[in-house]
Amino acid sequence: MPLSPPPPVTITLLTLTLAFLFCALSSPSVLAQKFSYDGDKCNAFVEGQEFYLVGGFLRQKFILDLSVSWNTSDPVFREIKGGPVIEGYGCATTNNGELFVLSVGAGFVYNPRSKSWTGFENPNFANSVSPEFAVTDPETGIIYVKESNRNFNGETTMYSVDLRTQTVNTLKVYVPEEAVAGVAWSAFLKSMVVVGRPVSLFTPSKLTESSDGWSSFIALGQTGDFPTPLCTVSAYGGSIMVFLAEDYNAFKKTRTTSVYTLDVAKQTMKKGPFAPIPAVDWDNPACAASGDHFIVWGGMLAGERYLKKPLVFNIKTEKWVSRYTPPPPPPPRPTTSTLQPSQTPTQQTNTISGPGNTSSSIKNHASMIFPVTGCLLAIILGLFV
Repeated sequence: MPLSPPPPVTITLLTLTLAFLFCALSSPSVLAQKFSYDGDKCNAFVEGQEFYLVGGFLRQKFILDLSVSWNTSDPVFREIKGGPVIEGYGCATTNNGELFVLSVGAGFVYNPRSKSWTGFENPNFANSVSPEFAVTDPETGIIYVKESNRNFNGETTMYSVDLRTQTVNTLKVYVPEEAVAGVAWSAFLKSMVVVGRPVSLFTPSKLTESSDGWSSFIALGQTGDFPTPLCTVSAYGGSIMVFLAEDYNAFKKTRTTSVYTLDVAKQTMKKGPFAPIPAVDWDNPACAASGDHFIVWGGMLAGERYLKKPLVFNIKTEKWVSRYTPPPPPPPRPTTSTLQPSQTPTQQTNTISGPGNTSSSIKNHASMIFPVTGCLLAIILGLFV
């Protein structure tokens, strides 16, 4: 019986090329590149547990895992499937560890344990166009949301949101201009802190008919023009505010980005080292604090490219490091959701992780079986078909 003639070289090369592309594009390392967080104002975190990053131009929703160790070159995160489209709205974590998102005319809560979204509507949100920030008082559970629009008197609307009773109150108070990326809640002071010159404090318990609840102080160590805050977080129980800020030298026409720490107990401020990025504009990075670490991810550099991998700063040693280590486990938090589950179906998540994290790595290796098997079959077919 005569042997079949060998396949033409062009067909074999084409098959092998397609097999190579299939292997490359289906590998977890390539799939992970889609999580290059482009940054937005909608991000929040729970120390030692979750760092929520949502929205942005890519409309992504995912969680950076703060409960395990990872290298900055291979962070551990998982995608949040489904839910509302989130573009630049106010976000905060509830005192129950869930994610609160303020959208136009409505609010949403994501429960990381049930992987489900719950929504509620409130007429006070109807005119909300561009919330600039949201912070949570962990003691009361009240979330404070600032609206970007100002009236003729320069006043800005700020809402207080109680998710347990699903009520929203409007607070007519003046909010400093810096209160966009330079805001965090201090449990130590029981106040909302706005970094700037001076440092401003909003203390809800001091809000009365005769007082707007605001006070301020000049931090020791502040010299020259105050830098532009890019993102601000609370660390060590709110005794320290850590923020990333940009300095612009008009004479040299240069930009530098540094880490700053504000000790609200001692009322002192200290400038740390430059961030390990090019000296260019950095828009909308997301920040979190967990244990001794200050984590930064995302944002647009020079309006052209994203910061694809997270940066980690050790607050105690005052150095940028390549590995994140979680703090000791926190006490168990309630398993019930802040809001009752809605009709929105439970959303599944997809865990993407790197080596060095046993449970996550097992999931990652399992997810590799089908792509690798497919690659081998495709190559074999390319050689013999």
